[in-house]
Order: sequence, then structure tokens, then C-alpha cells
Amino acid sequence: MKKIIIMLALAFAATVGYSKEICKVSFAEAKMEATGGMEVLPGPGTYYNSYYGNSWLMHYQGVSYLSVSFSLTDEEAVEERGLNVTHLSSLVNGECYSPVNIYVNGEKLLDHYDPHSGNWVYDQFDISQNVRSGDNDIRIELCNGALGNYWINALSIQ
Repeated sequence: MKKIIIMLALAFAATVGYSKEICKVSFAEAKMEATGGMEVLPGPGTYYNSYYGNSWLMHYQGVSYLSVSFSLTDEEAVEERGLNVTHLSSLVNGECYSPVNIYVNGEKLLDHYDPHSGNWVYDQFDISQNVRSGDNDIRIELCNGALGNYWINALSIQ
């Protein structure tokens, strides 16, 4: 099922004009596997958990985060770029609410964004106006008020 969702998401990405994948990181193992020169720094309370879908989670509201860095060439920086994330919110007492703020190069891209699902969701966000030639940073922070953990399985830049 997960393969089908990812294949459909990639097919959708091709229709909205994003270029090929530049870099990605899989959170499916305790040791994150990144490609394309991507580097990942987990913050406090952000750790691997094999219990649900082999992924990393953010546990502490207002404290836990993931910081991802990558570089773009001059040519890559002027093309349309997408941030692809496979993630979910913990299901707590029948409700899902684990909002995150997502920043690209210090600018808030999403405010209190919640995947609204206790199952894996693939989202794609346009970051074309936020990236630049050279070093780029993406930071995902768990917001205060979350009912449970925020889980992440994969992240890529297209």
C-alpha cells in the first residue's frame, strides 16, 4: 500500500512541473540514510522508534525538531522545487493533532500544519520561492498543543 501511495505521489509531482529529485533522507532506520549531500540533525526528543512503521518521531512540544541541510547549484535554485514529506500525527483517544511549523531558510513555510491522519500521509509543498543557490536549511518543529507525537518516514527535495 505504501509503495502505491508513493508511486501516485511521484506521478502527481511530475504533473506539477517539479524537476527530478535532488536529495532525500529515509527515516526508516535508526541510522538515517541521506543522499545528494543532505545532512540531518535531530533535536531534543527526536528519535528513532521501530514501533510504528520504522520511523523517527518528535516527542516534546515546542522543543523537538529536525534540521535538514542541502545545497543547490545556480541552475537547480531557479527551477521549481518541491518539499516532499511522508509523515503522520499520533492517534490519541481517537484524535490526531500533532502540528508542526516548517521553515525553509528561516522563513516560515507552514504554520501549525498537521497531517490529520494516524496513518502515513504524503504531502508535497512548493518551496520554489524559499530556496537559493548554495546552502539551504529546512527545519521542522513540533508545536505546543500537540496531542501526541509527530512521526516522519521520508523527506526529499525535488
